[in-house]
Amino acid sequence: MANFFTKYLPIINFRKKTPTNLMPATGINGMPQSNFFSGYAKSGEVVNERSVNQLATYYACIRNICEDISKLPYVVIKTESNGNKTRITKNNAYQLLNKKPNGYAIPFDIKYSILKDAIGRGNGYGYIVRNSSGFVEEIHYVDSNFVYPQYDTDTKNLWYTINYEPLKLAGIYSSEEVFHIKGAGNTMVGQSVLGFQLQSLGKALAIQDYSSNYFKEGAAMSGLLTFEGVNDEKKLQTYINMFLNSFSKGGIGGGPSGMKFEQMNYDPQKSQFIETENLIRGEIARWFRMPLSKLSDLSDTNNSSLEQTDIKYLTDTLMPWIVRFEQEADKKLFAINERETLDGYFDTQVYYRGDSAAMERKTRTMFTSGGITPNEVRKMWGENTIDNEASNINYVPSNMIPANEAIEFWKGQAEKNLQLTQSEPIGGQQQ
Repeated sequence: MANFFTKYLPIINFRKKTPTNLMPATGINGMPQSNFFSGYAKSGEVVNERSVNQLATYYACIRNICEDISKLPYVVIKTESNGNKTRITKNNAYQLLNKKPNGYAIPFDIKYSILKDAIGRGNGYGYIVRNSSGFVEEIHYVDSNFVYPQYDTDTKNLWYTINYEPLKLAGIYSSEEVFHIKGAGNTMVGQSVLGFQLQSLGKALAIQDYSSNYFKEGAAMSGLLTFEGVNDEKKLQTYINMFLNSFSKGGIGGGPSGMKFEQMNYDPQKSQFIETENLIRGEIARWFRMPLSKLSDLSDTNNSSLEQTDIKYLTDTLMPWIVRFEQEADKKLFAINERETLDGYFDTQVYYRGDSAAMERKTRTMFTSGGITPNEVRKMWGENTIDNEASNINYVPSNMIPANEAIEFWKGQAEKNLQLTQSEPIGGQQQ
């Protein structure tokens, strides 16, 4: 009887008794995990979340991954007793991740915020609100800087100390109440990418600061300034200062007649900056496995390979985070009695709706092989169905037959061919 209730009833007593033997869930370096990372690189730059977000490539990589996953619809599938799968919408997990996660946020923002912390800080958190029957009713984003994961050495479970004023959370919460997406770490907690790449990010920040000062001071303008008929050194210096000040401030400078400026066509320092920035862009992109084409850099891509790049972006860049989110949702957002028959996943087909040629090939292949009906095709493209019998029938090419009838069919054809050959006159003349 106990096994019966455990299997078919949802989680009712989700608020477990607070354990007494808790220890910090450490990061991969053995130190207590802290999502708010700040450190000094050898370049002298302070590396923290605020400073690295000023790096366009770093910010764009995290933003691209979060946005491209957050825009995907979350699908809930029910497996019937005969093995067929049916999409359902009357489910709490579906409603939370597609319609209304809580009273103030939209699903896109919830998914984006949790993933942003998970990718950038190593851990992304959401607070789960359940009703008296244990079903999930709401999910709220919790800033990971205010969450401290702990490990129960007795039960081998994770607990979370949270002190988050916006949600009035203060205390220790069980794992059933916390939605937790982890980055690379020790399976208990993830580690911030800032900690892994401290020196590289410090170098990138130093280069960015140096180049900003370089251009700010007008050094980006290299050339030769000449004054005809001016021999006084003080006047020359005054004219030079007037010219440089007007250039740096974007104003109009004055000078004597005969003043001439000849711009240098080649500036080695400027070229070095461009080359270094390209190297930094490629280095940061490799951390996230981000194709350069997704950063508006088509230097390594052409039209023929762009489709394959998009596929690799989905499988290599997005899919690891999609799987993390899906598995955590299966574990935390479904009641126990739902986990036997329900499964949730992100519909990645939406990602390819912009590629009309690929969608057309898929639709045509499935339709001509009898896989989908005309009405199912219309649903795929967001069109209303047609209310007639012909639109709900599967069609196959007339030159095809069911596989289980193929052997008998071709045996019959061989016998007919043999009979025709034996009865046919030799040389076409009556014997």
